Amino acid sequence: MKVTLRTAFFVIIFTFGIVSVTNAALISRLGGLAYYDTTLDITWSANPTLTGIGAWDQQITSVSNLNIGGITGWRVASGGTYGVDEYLSLYQNDGITAATPGVFGSLPSLNFFWTGMEFAQDTSKAFAFSFSTPLDFDVFNKNFSRHAWAVHDGDVGTVTVPAPGTIALMGLGLAGLLSLSRRHRVH
Repeated sequence: MKVTLRTAFFVIIFTFGIVSVTNAALISRLGGLAYYDTTLDITWSANPTLTGIGAWDQQITSVSNLNIGGITGWRVASGGTYGVDEYLSLYQNDGITAATPGVFGSLPSLNFFWTGMEFAQDTSKAFAFSFSTPLDFDVFNKNFSRHAWAVHDGDVGTVTVPAPGTIALMGLGLAGLLSLSRRHRVH
């Protein structure tokens, strides 16, 4: 069977793709002040109740003004039709609930977290999500006091230096390509 450089290249890229998909997790960032969510490609504040409780407008402003570990540009968790997808992902992919908060310490069991999404039919209201069991989300008047969990798009607080294992795999792949290249020239 003849192996071309193109085939070898695609095998290596496919292998790296599988390795990266199988490592979905919450990874500590900013000295433990935040956690990078590899599933959603967002970073969560390690303190879900950092801004206390407040009305929707107040929380949107408070979160957007945060400076966590020197990083600005935070927003209130949101996503999807009802604004709850990012919260829901924490539950489904990471098992985060009020009873089992994981890396985030204690979550308020009976309180809701604002989403960044207003209720389209009545903009005096917005969606909120609760990590109680069973999970719950609802629409509330924006004047109600709720928590707001700060998230940041992408991975923050890291220098993108490949892990030793990644460097070793890249080296092996490069050596394989060079070997194929030399063999191809000889014949």
